[in-house]
Amino acid sequence: HYFIQSNLSLMLLAYAASTYLVSSLLLLIFPRLLHKTRHVPFPSRFMAHRGGGGEFPENTMAAFRGAVKIGVDVFELDVQMTNDGEVMVCHDDDLSRVCGVP
Repeated sequence: HYFIQSNLSLMLLAYAASTYLVSSLLLLIFPRLLHKTRHVPFPSRFMAHRGGGGEFPENTMAAFRGAVKIGVDVFELDVQMTNDGEVMVCHDDDLSRVCGVP
């Protein structure tokens, strides 16, 4: 009786391992079985994050001009509204990080 239970346990373990192995190999060979390719309505190759802030001071005209010069497709910039209702281009809610003013 113990031999039958032990043999059955080994068979179930072998079945589970082989199922895992086969499904892993199938997903490795055909990765789009689970997730279909979506059509991207606006394909972009180059994006200037914070207007090109990695190369120039972020969200500045110098950054935007530099990004245009290297041929970016998309600008990303951050817009905030000041307490007096003016719109400014800045990532943070205050100016402490970019110019030391809280």
